[in-house]
Amino acid sequence: MRLSITQTTPSVFMTRTPFLSASATALLVTALSCKEASSISTEGCVQNVQVTVAAETNPLFSWAPACGISFLSVVTVPSSGAGVETVWSFSVPENNPVGPRIRYGQAPTGAAVSVAPRPLVAGATYRVRVLHTVGGDGLLGSGETVFTR
Repeated sequence: MRLSITQTTPSVFMTRTPFLSASATALLVTALSCKEASSISTEGCVQNVQVTVAAETNPLFSWAPACGISFLSVVTVPSSGAGVETVWSFSVPENNPVGPRIRYGQAPTGAAVSVAPRPLVAGATYRVRVLHTVGGDGLLGSGETVFTR
């Protein structure tokens, strides 16, 4: 990669500095806001979503279209004869949905964690499910996918 640097005369630099500083500040604020916005959404999902999982030590769950959810759970996908176990689950108030990205084990601020995150076992298969409800039982949007750790 080649980097090219252009020398600027002092008079040009002085007139551009406030603009560049303001632009750099705005860019930094926007970047930081985007990072936080990944776990906060103002509009809840009103349709089914496509869930994806980034394979990392602590998986990153995301869904499209980008919208908020009020419930997330991760359960085991058992081999024959074994029972399903919830390994992590949380909910948030329906009027304050979160998303469209959540990292395993990192519940959003204000979430009610019903099952604390358990360590995921390498080679084990899990199912993640996201829901957005209204009135406690009216399902507006949902999605799920299976992944192997």
